[in-house]
Amino acid sequence: MPAPPRQSNVPWRFLAGLTAVGIGIVLLGVFTYEPSIPGPPDNILGAGSCVVIEANGDASEVNCETVHDGVVESLIGADELCPFEFEAHRDRQGLGVVCIRFDS
Repeated sequence: MPAPPRQSNVPWRFLAGLTAVGIGIVLLGVFTYEPSIPGPPDNILGAGSCVVIEANGDASEVNCETVHDGVVESLIGADELCPFEFEAHRDRQGLGVVCIRFDS
């Protein structure tokens, strides 16, 4: 007579329950996620910073999600010129000159 099948030592029901709970937590997170509100700009211009041009011609950083005039392409030295497709403006804080690509 053959021996009866051996009982498994792996708690399959427990593992299936944990998997179901984990999937439920992930789905709950996916459906209740709301993106955070962007923080204020750090007022330090760098490549990729969105700017508005003030009345005196200075460039002032703003969040890229808000209305802006252009994007900083690069910072240049006082004796350098921006390439012809960009426009040079002074940093609002007077820390240097930036080349700005204007949105069309």
